[in-house]
Amino acid sequence: MVKTMLTIKQAVILAGGRGIRLAPITDNLPKPMVDVNGKPFVRRIIEKLKDQGVSEVVILTGYMGDLIEEYFVKNIISELSIVCVRGPNDWDTGQRIIEAKKFLDETFLLLYGDNYIDLRIDALLDSHYKSSKLFTMSVVNKSPGNLVVDENGQATKYLIQRGEEKADLVEVGFNIINREELCNNIIKNELSLPKAYESIVRSNMVNTFNIPTFYLSISDLDRLAITREQLRAKKIIFLDRDGVINVKAPKGHYVSKESDFNGIEVNLLGLEKLSKQGFEFIIITNQAGVARGMLKQNDLDEIHRNMICEFKSRGINLLSIYVCPHHWDENCECRKPKAGMFFEAARDFKLQLSEILYIGDDERDEEAATLAGCRFILISQSGETKTPKGNMQFHNLDLALPCILEFYDFPSR
Repeated sequence: MVKTMLTIKQAVILAGGRGIRLAPITDNLPKPMVDVNGKPFVRRIIEKLKDQGVSEVVILTGYMGDLIEEYFVKNIISELSIVCVRGPNDWDTGQRIIEAKKFLDETFLLLYGDNYIDLRIDALLDSHYKSSKLFTMSVVNKSPGNLVVDENGQATKYLIQRGEEKADLVEVGFNIINREELCNNIIKNELSLPKAYESIVRSNMVNTFNIPTFYLSISDLDRLAITREQLRAKKIIFLDRDGVINVKAPKGHYVSKESDFNGIEVNLLGLEKLSKQGFEFIIITNQAGVARGMLKQNDLDEIHRNMICEFKSRGINLLSIYVCPHHWDENCECRKPKAGMFFEAARDFKLQLSEILYIGDDERDEEAATLAGCRFILISQSGETKTPKGNMQFHNLDLALPCILEFYDFPSR
């Protein structure tokens, strides 16, 4: 049995384009160096890669590539090798890859220098190795698209021009690449990367990985403005309900009416303190009692209405409540330990899950947070220690405040 790798060593970033749609910003600046909330966009991509185990980045530059190289010479990122390979402005993307072949690993991650995804590389790799394909493309739901995919996630057609026929998926970079097959197909297809992709897909070599949240781009001025807003640091915390906000009912039972809802005062005081520092909260909770007939939906709604009023009276800033009402036998995607509610919240509020804490009280909460890419804090009577997955555990939420504040120390992120 082959052991699945948890990371990939090398990422290659395509960064040679002129960026005409970003003019006048790109009149004197290459597109990847455009500022996004105090950092060049390409640095944000690279920091995301490093956080997930990538140790070498190759940037294929063209237009004003010297400015990219100069920046990373002066602003070294520790424990990361960055190599810039520059070519003429008029080279096709495929030619940049061919000319840089000697720098490329046998398997690498290929990115576009104007796209950003809050991606868990280990989940991408897990999908890749399970598929036994040579390539895996990261895709998002968007129409018109450029990829047709079958029920098994295998790409069956790549459209060089969107709208040629019905397709509702777009590949957005962050692709796992086999160097030899890609280079061979680029050479056979007039140094065109899109034509090479079309040929590779036609040869049944491509698995797809559907991004469950969203992707960002700086390809034009409107998208740049959206990206700046969505990558703005947000002080939002995800919370479990039972066992964190209120006393949990005995096993097999549910808080089924308002009189049974007893808040945990020390934890509510912790939420008050955080709210005074600008934090906001989203609750993510399983309530299988609805499906089991032990909790009426109207009673659950009433419990939550009263909880919202209590939060408001205490100055606790609650943004939303996500509830899974399903029975565990229904095998839904939202019930924890699955991460469907996390992804839904991320889409709704445009959140980077890697920059979100989830606070819960049991192992299912930790597993769901891990699947979503969130960090996790366990609130448990056993006190402060390390959980099985290496996250922190505290006796109550108030004691966790220093850890929470350190995680959301934005100047360091």
